[in-house]
Amino acid sequence: MRNKSFSILEIPKWGRYLRERWRELFAGHLTYEEQKEIGIDYFLLAFV
Repeated sequence: MRNKSFSILEIPKWGRYLRERWRELFAGHLTYEEQKEIGIDYFLLAFV
């Protein structure tokens, strides 16, 4: 993935919704403490 180019499409007012859906689908099985340990909040905010 290091050599891949990514384009970012910003959808107004969808950022929060999409981040919460991502958390629900991919990290929903983790406790809040486990999510904090792996830095899920930082990861999700990195794409804002």
